[in-house]
Amino acid sequence: MRADLLALTADDLTTLTNRGTVKRAAREAGDVEVREEADGTVVVSADDAVVELPAGVPLEDARCTCAAVGLCRHIVRAVLAYAAAGAAETVAMESWNPGDVTDEALAGALRAAALRRGLALVARGVTATLVRSAKPMALLHDVESTVRFLVPHHLAYARCDCADPPPCEHVVLAVHAFRALDPALESGVVELAVEASKTISPSTQVGEEALLLLAEAGLAGGGAAVAEALRRAERAAREDGLPWPADVCAELADLVERHAAGDAAFDAVRVAQLVGEAVLRGDSLRAQSAPALFVGGPCSTAETEVGGGRLVGLGTRVRHVGRLVDVDALVYDTTAHRVLALGRAFGDPENAPPRAFADLAATTLQRSISIASVGAGQLIATGGRRSPGGKLKLGRRPAALSAQCFEWGALLSAPTLVEGVAEARSVRSAAAPPPLGPRTAGANVVVIPLASLDAAGFHAATQSVVAHVTDPLGAELTIAHPFAQRAAGGAERLLVALDSEVRPLYVSGSLRLRGSETVITPIAVVLERPDGARFMVQPAVDRGDPAAAVSISSAVAEIPPGEPAVQQHLHDLQTALGELLVTGIGRADRTVRDAWASLADTSDGRGSVLLAAQVRAVAVALAARAHDPEWRPEVAAAATLPLAAALELAQAL
Repeated sequence: MRADLLALTADDLTTLTNRGTVKRAAREAGDVEVREEADGTVVVSADDAVVELPAGVPLEDARCTCAAVGLCRHIVRAVLAYAAAGAAETVAMESWNPGDVTDEALAGALRAAALRRGLALVARGVTATLVRSAKPMALLHDVESTVRFLVPHHLAYARCDCADPPPCEHVVLAVHAFRALDPALESGVVELAVEASKTISPSTQVGEEALLLLAEAGLAGGGAAVAEALRRAERAAREDGLPWPADVCAELADLVERHAAGDAAFDAVRVAQLVGEAVLRGDSLRAQSAPALFVGGPCSTAETEVGGGRLVGLGTRVRHVGRLVDVDALVYDTTAHRVLALGRAFGDPENAPPRAFADLAATTLQRSISIASVGAGQLIATGGRRSPGGKLKLGRRPAALSAQCFEWGALLSAPTLVEGVAEARSVRSAAAPPPLGPRTAGANVVVIPLASLDAAGFHAATQSVVAHVTDPLGAELTIAHPFAQRAAGGAERLLVALDSEVRPLYVSGSLRLRGSETVITPIAVVLERPDGARFMVQPAVDRGDPAAAVSISSAVAEIPPGEPAVQQHLHDLQTALGELLVTGIGRADRTVRDAWASLADTSDGRGSVLLAAQVRAVAVALAARAHDPEWRPEVAAAATLPLAAALELAQAL
């Protein structure tokens, strides 16, 4: 039996062709004659074509008597028919390591030019996220390509999402990356030939000095001096080719200016978050404790002019920090194979009720095209500008918005679309925590195919809509959407949808691992009704039924807050730290000192010795001002930075 053909699944064949071709071929697979010759060649005959599948060659080199060019449906039909004829034969789908592929096998499988280009890329260095499985995957971050090995030990079936004919030079990169992965690990991140300029940078010292000035003087007291110090740190980081730390400094400087102007979009918690992220990135660059490409960012920092293309909506994401609300439609660029964001940032007014998220998402991006409609539909863009972080600004020429059919299996590719929960867990386990990861729109966004809904309802203890689902491979996944008063309609619509006769197809969102449990916070859920009609629920921005939404809001208001005490304490600490950074260590009065003494006492009973010690260090440094004649504000300011980093990291885990 041909193990290489039996290893190809319908999804693999879709990767090689398209969903429509595979569906048509599957309908015709029962009306053919299959035979296998002594040399391993498989011959599949039908009235309309005869296909020969020689051993040791990829499907693209198979022979068909039809007039079509390339991988036709008859070849796909032949593979499906052969698999059906050999159904009694079992092929063990075990995890394997592409790093075991020898240099001789690489030279034999690749064209000489592709091999030379691949070896040149290896010499330049690569940062890759790797997953060993029955169909291993390599995410090559430097070249923004993804390589999958569809058939064990057969490089002819290695597929990349680049435009070059397979197997391409990126297969060489992937094989060398797998060789560097610890054999004891099933997934991980590796770096080859790390550039020194990315690991040691004088700009980290400039950034730390700016942060110390911010903590000592505060936004209220430092004002223009703090903003200028942060701008200098931003320029230094960009000159060193570190765009992510530069962006953090730029956001902090912008918050300083917003505070001075009394802007509604300012929020003190965001200050604490950004300071923590800046400290983490600086420490990591000095210690070389995480991939420099993730921590520092790509060398290219300029916006890119992009042409037209098809953008498939993956849902609308809302990120709410204090009075600052970011609303973004996440779309999948089917040409560049990456997730982009189109949206806006909103500031809640001080003396007026905040607007519902659905109202914010109704804001138009271009003429009658709203943020929420882009998240649920598909956009034919006619040009625009794309930032290195994946934010897209549409050009002046009008784009065309239409409904989508939610054929995500045919349109999306890895790493956005995974095979199932197991692969999603592997990728998430290997990824850096968000404060140390890429600052891109698609970071930590994953789409998981679903097969069945086991149970759903409102979980009172956590104030979340919770659904237990299963992927096509039988693995369990928990969908948990936290309730928010400003998104009550979306929670109601999700509950109603999950309580009806529907079949879940896909969920998009951000993944987190809770022990053996895999939990996804949904951006969108795609479901199918009994009549085959597909629809999307965007729980953060959908309106739902107003009457039902009000009843859910009332019911939730009667439920005691179920957020775990530790999470609430982390939020309280980050809020207090943000307020301290606004005030400044040098201007902290007795009320502030007493508040931090109380926080230190509370932290002692929350289980984290490290965090409690850092909170106590800030409290002691503040209290020393009342009795130490040699007290210096810069010493107390230095105590706030490791606390900011620890809080930001704790919130991300």
